[in-house]
Amino acid sequence: MAEIGGFIIKVRNLERCRTFYRDVMKLGEPVLDSNFRTEFLLNNNTRLILCQTREEEMFQQAVRSAIWIQPDNFEEQLDVLATCGYLPVRNELDLTDPDAKCFHDPEKKSDLSYEEKCSLI
Repeated sequence: MAEIGGFIIKVRNLERCRTFYRDVMKLGEPVLDSNFRTEFLLNNNTRLILCQTREEEMFQQAVRSAIWIQPDNFEEQLDVLATCGYLPVRNELDLTDPDAKCFHDPEKKSDLSYEEKCSLI
């Protein structure tokens, strides 16, 4: 069976997005960090890759992504987001349950949908 190797998000401000995913999303230190690319190891060798792009390239891309997250401590993560100035927004993609909380990343390129963990029994 094939595995997903990672997700690439093209960003204008790499430093701001790196800080967001490292500190607010609690992904830890990047495994690769340069002036134009930052990679975070998620789990099972899946990577979240942030790539610096030029302003003119941003308008050529109509891609938005959605990331579904089930943090260990749902309420604590919501508090961290609020403390850092990130407030819930309407879930534009409506891919999750009604109790989920949706946030945008700093450049509004990704919808981050938070849900409480549930056991699949």
